[in-house]
Amino acid sequence: MLKEMLSLAVAAAMPFISTSDDKRIVKLDFSASPGDAQISRVSGDIYEWNLPDTQAQKISFTLPEMGIDPANYDEIRFDLKPEGSISMFNIKLHDFPEKGELSSWYTKFRTPLGEWTSGRINLHEDDDGVFLSKNRDRFLSLPAGTLEFQLNRRVTAVPGEPVWRKMQIKNPRLVRNIVTLDFSHSAAKTYTADGLFITEYALNVSNRSKKAQTVNIDFDSRKQLKYFSIDAPRQLTLKANEQQTINVKISIDRIQAESLPALFAESCIPEVSIPGVADSEFSPTVGMRAKVLWGVVPIFNPNFPTPAETVPFIEARSKAIPEIAEWREKIISDAEKILSVDWPVYVMMTGFDQHYSCDDCKSPLRPVDETKLDKHKCHKCGKIYTDEKRVLAYARRYRSARMKNILTLAQAWQLSGRDEFAQKALLMLSNYAEKYEQMPRPGYRSTCGGSRLMGGNTLVTAWNLPRISEAYTLLKSYDKLDAKQRKAIEHMIRSEAELTSRHSVEYSNMQAEHMRAYGTAAVAVEAWPLAAEAVCGEFGWHEMVKHAYSSDGVAHEAGAYHKATFGAMSVFAAFLYNQGVNVMTPYFKRAFDGSLSYGLTTGFHITYELAYRVYHDKAYVPVIKAERQRHATEVTAFLGMPGLPEIENVPVKSEQLAGAGYIFLREGSPDNFLELKFNYIQPFDRLEFDRLQTQFFHNGRQIDGGVGRIVYTAACVKWMYQTAAHNTVVVDGQDQRDGSGELIAFNQNSAAVISQGVAAVYPDVSQLRAIAIVDGNFLVFDRMASDKERTYDRYQYGSGKIKLNRKTAALETLPMLPKYGDFINIEAGAAGKSLDISYGGRAKMRIVSDRDMTIVKAATWKGYHPSRCEVSFARVKNTKNASYLAAFTPGQKLPGLKILKSNAELIKLEIKTDKQKYIWTIKPNEKISEIK
Repeated sequence: MLKEMLSLAVAAAMPFISTSDDKRIVKLDFSASPGDAQISRVSGDIYEWNLPDTQAQKISFTLPEMGIDPANYDEIRFDLKPEGSISMFNIKLHDFPEKGELSSWYTKFRTPLGEWTSGRINLHEDDDGVFLSKNRDRFLSLPAGTLEFQLNRRVTAVPGEPVWRKMQIKNPRLVRNIVTLDFSHSAAKTYTADGLFITEYALNVSNRSKKAQTVNIDFDSRKQLKYFSIDAPRQLTLKANEQQTINVKISIDRIQAESLPALFAESCIPEVSIPGVADSEFSPTVGMRAKVLWGVVPIFNPNFPTPAETVPFIEARSKAIPEIAEWREKIISDAEKILSVDWPVYVMMTGFDQHYSCDDCKSPLRPVDETKLDKHKCHKCGKIYTDEKRVLAYARRYRSARMKNILTLAQAWQLSGRDEFAQKALLMLSNYAEKYEQMPRPGYRSTCGGSRLMGGNTLVTAWNLPRISEAYTLLKSYDKLDAKQRKAIEHMIRSEAELTSRHSVEYSNMQAEHMRAYGTAAVAVEAWPLAAEAVCGEFGWHEMVKHAYSSDGVAHEAGAYHKATFGAMSVFAAFLYNQGVNVMTPYFKRAFDGSLSYGLTTGFHITYELAYRVYHDKAYVPVIKAERQRHATEVTAFLGMPGLPEIENVPVKSEQLAGAGYIFLREGSPDNFLELKFNYIQPFDRLEFDRLQTQFFHNGRQIDGGVGRIVYTAACVKWMYQTAAHNTVVVDGQDQRDGSGELIAFNQNSAAVISQGVAAVYPDVSQLRAIAIVDGNFLVFDRMASDKERTYDRYQYGSGKIKLNRKTAALETLPMLPKYGDFINIEAGAAGKSLDISYGGRAKMRIVSDRDMTIVKAATWKGYHPSRCEVSFARVKNTKNASYLAAFTPGQKLPGLKILKSNAELIKLEIKTDKQKYIWTIKPNEKISEIK
């Protein structure tokens, strides 16, 4: 009976949809059943979705109950107009295209504020559903056929960005296409004829209906071309279910092209339609963005060097920059080792290489024979593994190592002129190219899958395709490279480049990696439309420069992912610079400056060599000198500036990055300084609920601790995201929500932030956190306030075994422990209002409170390959308000601490060091934090 009532209720709600007579178009009424989402109809088919705070909202349509089979449709269409700041749709379709599968899409296309932008979701491809489907319990939680829309705020990290968002949505609908068109970027031909430089595409136009159609074609539907012209038919007649291929030429006067910068490009969106038929307009998409035709100025004289040019150049450079000689010797030495091994090509699927570790001791494995896939040994405990998971994991590492080997050999040939290096590199490259079509291509439905080269995952391809592409640019001048080898190698590189270009990941580290991969490959094989996509595309180089970083130069994912984004872009810029293309725009300089402030200047191919050459900023010189001392690189060799100036010691200074919401307090001199890092807008690492956390450093080395990043395959991986995995205050044992803080005050020795209201990291809780450095002591003050009683846990990690100056008792468990911390060896005891803690003898902390505290210590997980570590927290229970004042000190006497006053209007704190007594005054309403 209940089931019948529910069916009748669904039937009664049929204003949910309206259809055309043939049901080719199904409109979705976003206001009919919004649930908790704040959606209202503006007029007609225009809806407004309001996000007043930091939290995402969802609505859903159960399509089978509405009589809709999504398999009968091709696209979800809508128009979007954001207000306030940028938002993003995440769209999911459960148990589609098959039972147990998930389709997942993101509106990854530009949506300028206050403007309508058309959105198109292709139901025949998705973004990451092929991987999300493997985690069924987490992602496939709704009934089969449920179409789910989630609206999220996006943080652009520009000062003054509002918390609220509004999104107007026009005419959301499902559409079945009558006519379609498609084309390949990598198959486009480029040539000069009749004084024109021409890019020629083959467009396939298809009639998917059962009757003949007259089709109009508008090749520049948004009127974007200025320098380029199009030559192609504007109308076709297609028989029922017929496909025709037409040639489209986009041309520019050759002399005019030579006057423009290399890789200057214009795009146009081709559109087919049937006159008088609603929603018959179709233009192709790829990776949820428009698939455009490019008119592009090529690199007319690409740099494919010979050893006859490279060897004397490097010899001369080595005299000016001695570190280059060591780099050259290492390349040649490594290449000689590669020469002696016969490296087989395994035509097989590869697995997730983070599985390549020991079950027992979590240590990395090593192959018993590096040329074979069958046996793997733990270097710590000696256990042998032969299971499929480890074999497939090593297969990926094996293939990745071979891509690196090919590049090393190509570099060694350029640096030495020894033919055996070029011959070996081409043999290995040709072996992969010859067997390329035999390699499996799993996950092709998703744009993040389908790679042959690296077993389906385009991100792993993006790390490796540039290696063989760069190698090929170094080998193209080899006189024994025959036409057959060239054709096979270029087919492999072109195919993987176009496949990698399908995946869009908005302004993320993965987008930077993919862009670099297909951009490098495109230059190597002279596939200029793909090169234009990488440099000028909707999520290409210039768009990434504008939008992938905060206003002060920190990538939106921060931390390790900032380094990944910045590193991929740095090395791509260096590659293009060597090809005569300078993409180092003035605005990109902020990424180098922001990284310098943050201290993220090494790893992931990050180099300041090219930045100094282009921007001439002497602040980069110490970083470059440190880089060269560690190891010179190819960028040092070809682009490093000789004769770096001597830089006088500049006193360290505190900095605030207002866009990212980072504060770096510093005290001391360049050769001996303390640093306190603190965040209140962006996380310090992607997806972590870590706002208002502190990290303490001495001369660049962290002296406290934290859980850090954990390998994604670890059982405890979710722990790294939790608030309690950081040096924070945890409320009622729960994680923070997506929120931020507001800066109250910042000066050279202190700062204060408050998180409350709609953006509060904890709802209905006000948290003021203030930080300072005084006479070599790190100081952190917290005032927690709520209208109801809470439990506040002030977490602090250190390095080494924790010692407390209070008696504790062992406990099996404790109320309100964090969800994924897996705490063991729990001890707790009464601490009163003052407590001292020692962390492994390297540092100690004194913490005082205006409430009686319970001190807790336990063991939890930390580290990339996680192992046990100790953590402490001071708990105050069953109170509305509580304040903490803590001093963390590396290797010296702890200061005296007193909380003299703590309320919403005035905070007065006393700090008594060996030198003198200080009063720290914070007045939130007056924006004051001062220490006297």
